[in-house]
Parts: sequence; C-alpha cells; structure tokens
Amino acid sequence: MTTCIAGSTTEISRDQMRAMLSHAQEALHGAAPAEVTVGRILYHPEAIMLAVEPRETLLPVLNAVADATEEIAHLEVSENRRSAWTPHTTVAYSVSEQDVEPIAAALGPSVQPRSILIDTVTLIVQWGPERTWDWEPIGQSTLGGDRTAVCACATNVGRPTTQRPVGPQEPGASRASLQNGV
Repeated sequence: MTTCIAGSTTEISRDQMRAMLSHAQEALHGAAPAEVTVGRILYHPEAIMLAVEPRETLLPVLNAVADATEEIAHLEVSENRRSAWTPHTTVAYSVSEQDVEPIAAALGPSVQPRSILIDTVTLIVQWGPERTWDWEPIGQSTLGGDRTAVCACATNVGRPTTQRPVGPQEPGASRASLQNGV
C-alpha cells in the first residue's frame, strides 16, 4: 500500500533516506499497529483495488512519512495530497482504460471483508517502470518499535547490473513513494 510519493532518487540521497527513517522512527515510536479491513472494491478505468479502512487509523503513518519527506528531503506533500489519499491495495491493473461498468457488475461492491494489521513501514527504492515491481528495500520496522522506516520507491530508467547508486548523481531516476507493509 503506497502511503505517499516522496520524490525522485535524483532529489533524495541515501543520507537523506537514512535521515527520513530516523525522523519517521521518532514520529511513529508510540504509534500502535493499525487494525484495518479490506473488502470494499474500488474501481478505476485502469485498476481494481480493495479499500483499506478506516482511513483515520492510518493517518499517523501518512503524517509521519509525509512530514519526514518535507522536513528531510524538502519536498512538499501538500494538504490536498494528504486529504486526497485513499488507502488501498491494487489487485489488478489494465494496460488501457476501459469501461468499469461490466467489471463492477460482475464483481459487485465488495469481497468478503478481511481484517489485517498494518504493523510495518518500509523504505524502498523502485527501479524501472512502476509495474515491474523491482523494489530495493532500504529499511523496515514495526510501528511502535525501536526503529521505524519510511518506504520510498524511486524509479530509474533501466536496471543497472552493478550496485545501484541513489542520489543527485543518478540520471533517469523519476519517482519515490512511501509504503506500508501488511
């Protein structure tokens, strides 16, 4: 579940990522794991998703990772982005826009609800196109633990065959986001 797009690896260095982890650790140290439910289906012309609810339970995580992004990487996470955030997990993508009506009619408004516990936040770098899921974990921890991490996905054109440098020297990197683990 993506929490917040942080920025590009051309904008966020490894040192800044470590500082973001430390900042989020302090903010989330007292946060309890989030008890949420998935079941309600969200439809989009290019995706089918399950809503992660209630949203309010996840706001401490959103605010911690967004604040870390702003304060350490100096990249704004606007109030509009924060208020528009819809926690979800995507279960299917389409390579083109299509009418959601036939899909919605076939699947209905929900699947059997399942309760889950969100207890981990992970900092990752995403290499290559978004849907290749080539993620490099940078740091991870449980909420309320001694260490907490932010998840940053950064996209890079092509996959390097050697150590993957991240930072201002890296051309072609294009995005970062913050994720929660389930």
